[in-house]
Amino acid sequence: MVTKRVLPLWLVFVLVSCAAPTTPAITPTSQTATITPTSAPTSEPAATTLLGETPPGAEPAVFRPGSVSTEAIELSLALHPNLRELYFTRLESERATIWFSRQTAAGWSTPEPASFSGEYNDVSPFITGDGQRLYFASTRPTAGSATPSAQVHIWYVEALADGWSEPAQLALPLESATGENNPTLTQDGTLYYMADYPTLGGSGLYRARYAGGAFQTPEKLDVLSQTNTIVDVEPFVAPDGSFVLFYSAGRPDNLTPNGKVGDLYIAFQDSAGKWSPPQNLGTRVNSEAEESTPTLSPDGKYLFFASNRGVEQRFPDLYWIEASFLQTLSPGIAGRGELPLSADALLNGFDFDGPVVEAALTPPIDAAPPAQQFEGRLELRGEMDGGRIEMVRGELEPAHAYLPEFDFAFMQSSDGYLIPAQRGQIIADHPLWNLILEPGRVWQETSDGGYSRASLPFALVTKGGNATFNGTLTFLFNAQSVSKVWYQVTQETTSYTRANLWGLLDAVYHPGPVAEAAQLRANFAAELAARLPTRPLAALAEDYPGVAVSAFGRGVTPEHRTWYGVVVNGINYTGECQTRFGLYPYCESMRATSYSTAKSAFVGVALLRLAQKYGRGVTELLIKDYVPEYATSAGDWEQVTFNHTLDMSTGNYYATGFMEDDNGEAMDIFFGAQPYSERIAAAFTAPHAVAPGTRWVYRTSDTFILTRALHNYLQSQEGAEADIYRFVVDEVYRPSGMGPGAYTTMRTADNAWQGQAEGGYGAWWIPDDIAKIALLLNNSAGVINGVQVLHPEVLAATLQRDPEDRGVRIDSRQMYNNAFWATRYTPAQGFDCEFWVTEMQGVSGNVVALFPNGITYYYFSDNREFTWDAALRESDKIIPLCEQ
Repeated sequence: MVTKRVLPLWLVFVLVSCAAPTTPAITPTSQTATITPTSAPTSEPAATTLLGETPPGAEPAVFRPGSVSTEAIELSLALHPNLRELYFTRLESERATIWFSRQTAAGWSTPEPASFSGEYNDVSPFITGDGQRLYFASTRPTAGSATPSAQVHIWYVEALADGWSEPAQLALPLESATGENNPTLTQDGTLYYMADYPTLGGSGLYRARYAGGAFQTPEKLDVLSQTNTIVDVEPFVAPDGSFVLFYSAGRPDNLTPNGKVGDLYIAFQDSAGKWSPPQNLGTRVNSEAEESTPTLSPDGKYLFFASNRGVEQRFPDLYWIEASFLQTLSPGIAGRGELPLSADALLNGFDFDGPVVEAALTPPIDAAPPAQQFEGRLELRGEMDGGRIEMVRGELEPAHAYLPEFDFAFMQSSDGYLIPAQRGQIIADHPLWNLILEPGRVWQETSDGGYSRASLPFALVTKGGNATFNGTLTFLFNAQSVSKVWYQVTQETTSYTRANLWGLLDAVYHPGPVAEAAQLRANFAAELAARLPTRPLAALAEDYPGVAVSAFGRGVTPEHRTWYGVVVNGINYTGECQTRFGLYPYCESMRATSYSTAKSAFVGVALLRLAQKYGRGVTELLIKDYVPEYATSAGDWEQVTFNHTLDMSTGNYYATGFMEDDNGEAMDIFFGAQPYSERIAAAFTAPHAVAPGTRWVYRTSDTFILTRALHNYLQSQEGAEADIYRFVVDEVYRPSGMGPGAYTTMRTADNAWQGQAEGGYGAWWIPDDIAKIALLLNNSAGVINGVQVLHPEVLAATLQRDPEDRGVRIDSRQMYNNAFWATRYTPAQGFDCEFWVTEMQGVSGNVVALFPNGITYYYFSDNREFTWDAALRESDKIIPLCEQ
């Protein structure tokens, strides 16, 4: 029987103090000693009998039982690069002390407390690659204090001829009141450590680069998670920074997934600074007990960790194992390692009770090209019976548990993409779901027995709604057949419902030519070529030194964030796309629900285009002349213009409270009304209250009325076949380089859901779509390829750049103009000038903030959090806001 270790509460605090979310004040560090970091070994490690032990193989072994590993608690081992000294943390008598042992002529000495340790709680030793310094975390008194610290801070000792110097606290630019822990230095002198800086992103793994004789402002890395359910701590970063090992509890793929017993994980960093999804090290290392404090030998050959896996073992001992297997887990290695969804599992089936880690569906970074070629139809069998669902929040109908009928054509490109012949929203033969397919990837893995492997992103969209549930599917294929198809849905953009869906379905491959395949391949190649240059969000700090990357995304709960980014000087800096089972494999193709950003990016843009093409007078046309159903309204529409309606100031409403009408009973009836005849009738029920243009009352149904008016006006100019959404696609979206995933929108149920475009919501964006719309509005002044596409004066008013036309007042700081929100900033908010930030917003927590310095910050989420102040202030460091 394995007994879970029980640690004193103070030690739990020492080990994970930086993991608990808090909001302490951040103050400059006291004047402590400053050192020059070093990490690279100065010589090859000396040949030894390997620490007096028989080296382990592929199975973990207790490290030096009875000497290092005893009845006490042993954790976090650090080896000197000469392999003749070792240091580790031992807990006994409620005191954590760093112990050491060295090789002598008589063998390895009996471990004893290190010269600098024993009086205070000391943990997490780390020795630099040249052996000249040893870092550790300690509760010893900080400068100016005579009493032990309530938190751990990072200290160091320097090598002397006869031992170590007196400890000195490490000088860092910032000090968190919750302390710092788990120091690791890489070969370039960069310090990695756990900390909690609320203004930099909260608790997590931080990196402080070394330059000019000092560590620079730390930046938070989006690789370890700190959520209500997941705790990632005890990081150890490889000497070259290529990967990080860490402890995690609460992840769905923990071997004991109860949120209390943790496993060891690894995540890899590529040359662009992007981190791979964390992977469980698997049963080779992890057990049903608890594993923690991973470290590596200086030569990288051995992994050390603590575990209480032994029979009747209450407290953890130190274990070691040959470490070469770690590289087989790298996304750059074309092999499964211990990831699920092996060839045998996909070909023959396997037992499953939920989604797997997204890494199992993620193409390797340097994947081998596929040996097989896919072109033809992929048909799934048994969709209705093979689907499973787990509700995380809210409720769904039983029919939501299974996929729509799936029988679609795909073709492979020469560079390894799997391209669906049909893009955009697909109206599916399903009572509740529609479907969006996006291009995926194909590649070769050595363990797949000659089959090639494919995965692709897709989204389920509520029929007659806008909510989006993102998923991935994967399968093996050869020239004639496919394996079973595994699919899972693990992320969504909707405030009301959270659900995991998954299944393993039989499938049939129908190989054969796909109609217009050559053109579809060419179109997709052009789509990729037209995408904006993209860099990881972390690269912003490299391109603009001094910028705190963590400001972008601050205030938005990570587990509710679909994706986010910032557009600076034509480059789209993007963050990761988190799901409940790791990072989404296709962040660049993840479709996010637009909600009311469609009011701005579709309907507002439509009016801007019509005004440019047919004259500014279009904005002053009357609703009654283009929507005859107004005649049955309880309100007064005689003098209501297109502009009034876009500004949410028709004068027809029920209540004046903020968003009260949009959340009211009458609006609920409108949202559920179908087909068009019932929907337009429901849109016109509000009574008359005030003159148009005098009061802002937010009503999504008014945008639907305007969308119909714009549609009918367009037909009066261009004929009965004209359609207002296709007009925007053909004259704005497509010329801007947006891909076909944005060419469809939510429509009324008429003609099999191909009726009137909704307008108030009902689009699905990817990050590149938002970045291109933002550049068109905020940077290009409505010009595409040298042609003025959007009316410049109306656009200037929309962006609050015309003081004579601010739109309609919301409150003392906010205005609403042409379906765009705007917020005023003055010296009262800490700036040297007055300016406006214009925003597109969506009800779930979607924000596209157009800063007046030309920078755009955006995020799509579903926790109804609306904040961009931290990003705005950080953008001022890149391009000053008050010099525009």
